[in-house]
Amino acid sequence: MKKSIILRRQLRLIRMVEKPYTYPSQKTIEDRLREYGIDAAAERTLEWDRKHLREEYGIHVRYDTKRKGYYLDIPLDEDVSEFPKFVNLLERRERLEFLSESIGGKHSASRYLQLEGNSQFSGLELLSDIWNAMLASRVIQFTYRPYTSDETKERIVEPGLLFEYRNRWYLAAYCHTAQSLRTFGLDRMRKLMVTDQTFTTNRADQCRNYRNHVIGVTTPSDEEEKEVLLRFTAQEGKYVKSLPMHSSQQIVEDTPTHLIIKLTVTPNHELEREILAYGEEVEVLAPDSLREKIKSRLQKAIAKYAVMAINEKI
Repeated sequence: MKKSIILRRQLRLIRMVEKPYTYPSQKTIEDRLREYGIDAAAERTLEWDRKHLREEYGIHVRYDTKRKGYYLDIPLDEDVSEFPKFVNLLERRERLEFLSESIGGKHSASRYLQLEGNSQFSGLELLSDIWNAMLASRVIQFTYRPYTSDETKERIVEPGLLFEYRNRWYLAAYCHTAQSLRTFGLDRMRKLMVTDQTFTTNRADQCRNYRNHVIGVTTPSDEEEKEVLLRFTAQEGKYVKSLPMHSSQQIVEDTPTHLIIKLTVTPNHELEREILAYGEEVEVLAPDSLREKIKSRLQKAIAKYAVMAINEKI
């Protein structure tokens, strides 16, 4: 059976048994699945899905004998607020499975869809193992080669937080080798293994605080968060309001001619890249250090075009 069909069926099951609980019976579950065009008539299908969700994702769908129905059991010590995000991740994975199976088939999806960014989605196959390791507070090890080096090294880490940026997945974790928090791209991990070693420190909260004021991936150790003021043209400001650059974004001024926003972030490479992407539509007002850095990068870019123009004349 196709992975996309299994994921779709299991996601429907999760949606039926999560809060607010209605405790659907097996027959109710089967009837609702049929309404979605999913065949799951056999009792063993439901039991297989429950077993797969438990072993693959640590999701427990239990049967309540008093209410004679099923419900989603989330332990009291688990961060319930994060569960919907994980379900959304599974839904996205289900869509990706569907697209990968459709492309090249009788009704090729490539005729009707144009996907942005990285179509390879390298590293997605590691999500389940890393997720389970985080739930069980288990140490993982893998070999890793960063883009800044040709050398591959073995890493032993305590996983804390999975996040996505520009169609790539990353893991924020405590690295035993560096004895500090680090970020690793899943596409550069190889030979990942979940070990029997456990850890007790709450790495999830540590990593979340570590990344709280960061846009993108880089978390400079020598920088602290700053208030960044950006002035956009009115037209570009409409896009910035509809898709904020960061969760801390606040509107300072909104006029017919311009939009000024404030971000509380740690200056890094990704922030600079985001600002430069807006070109002449944005101006850095503060802090002065970031304003000068953007100015310097723009001047270097202009210098390259000036050299090119001179060479063309020659």
